[in-house]
Amino acid sequence: MVDALGVAVVGFGWMGRVHTQAYARVRHHYPHLALRPELVTVAEEVPGRAEEAAAQFGFASTTRDWREVAADPRVRAVSITAPNFLHREIAVAMADAGKHIWIEKPVGLTAQDARAVADAVAKAGVQGTVGFNYRNAPAVEAARDLIAAGEIGAVTHVRIRLFSDYAAHPEGALTWRFERERGGTGVLGDLASHGADLARFLLGEIASLTADTAVFVPERARPAAATAGHSRAAGGEPGPVENEDYVSCLLRFASGARGVLEACRVSVGEQNNYGFEVHGTTGAVYWDFRRMNELGVSRGTAYQDQPVSTVYVGPGHGEFAAFQPGAANAMGYDDLKVVEAHRFLR
Repeated sequence: MVDALGVAVVGFGWMGRVHTQAYARVRHHYPHLALRPELVTVAEEVPGRAEEAAAQFGFASTTRDWREVAADPRVRAVSITAPNFLHREIAVAMADAGKHIWIEKPVGLTAQDARAVADAVAKAGVQGTVGFNYRNAPAVEAARDLIAAGEIGAVTHVRIRLFSDYAAHPEGALTWRFERERGGTGVLGDLASHGADLARFLLGEIASLTADTAVFVPERARPAAATAGHSRAAGGEPGPVENEDYVSCLLRFASGARGVLEACRVSVGEQNNYGFEVHGTTGAVYWDFRRMNELGVSRGTAYQDQPVSTVYVGPGHGEFAAFQPGAANAMGYDDLKVVEAHRFLR
C-alpha cells in the first residue's frame, strides 16, 4: 500500500526547483518507497514565480504567504528553500504545525537559530532533514567505508576544499546573501557548512578548531530591482559586503586526526572545486566533486611503491544502483538531491 504525502515547497529559486524535481523523480528511482509525494502548494513572494512553478510542475495551488502552508491540512511535509533569514521562523512554525521539514543550509543565521529549529523538530516528533547533499555521493560513501574499514590505516590528516567563483565578479549585485541581517554568515554558511558536514561524515566529531575569515570584495552595487541568483548590477549605488568571502579552519578531531578546511566564494578561475583528501598511515583517499563518480585510492603500504588508483563507483557503492546499472555511468548533482529526498521520506 502506497500512501500519498502532501508536500509543499517554500521558496522557488534554483534550490526550490531542485527539491521539486526530486519529489517528482523519487519513486521512479525508489519504486518500493511507501510514500508517494504529491505537490500540494508552492509559496513564493516574487510575483509570478509560484504560478510558473505550478504550471511547470503541477502544484495544486500557490501562495505568496508561507504561513498559509503551515495552516494547510493537506500539507504533511515541507521543503524550506527560502532565503536564510527566514529559515528559523518558517521551520519552527512548520514543526509546530506537525509538518516534517527538509531544510536547506544554513538552518538559521546563528547557532541559537539552529538549536531552536532542532528543539522544535524534537518537541513535535517530526522528521527533520538538512540539505547536506555531498555526503550522498556514492564515491563519498565509498570513501567513508574504506576509512572505517582501516584500509588507509589510522587517519592522520584531511584537507577539505570548497572553492567557487559565483561571487567573484566585482559587479555582482549586493543581494541579501551579502548582508549580515538577512544572509547571516557568507561562505561559512553557504559552502563551508558542507565541508564541516563532510568532515564529520568521514572522520567523526570535530573536537576543536581555530579559524580565520576575510572579505576580498568589500563593496558591491545595489540592484535596481529584484534579482535572482548572482546577477550583475553595474552602476548601482554601492553598499558594503557584511559577511565573509573566505574562511580557513584548522581542525582537531576527537580521534586525534588533524584537518584543514578552506572555502571561498570569490575564487577567480574556480568553478565548484569541491573535494577532500584523507591521509592515513598506510594510504589515502581523494574525491573531487567535478569528477564525482570517481575516487582516488592508495592503500596497503606506507611507502612510495603504491600509486593512486582511480576507482569508478558502481552499483555496489552507496545509492548508485538506484540510478545507473553499471560502474562508470555518471550520476549528477540533481541525483544527490533525489537520494536526499528518499532518505527524508522513507
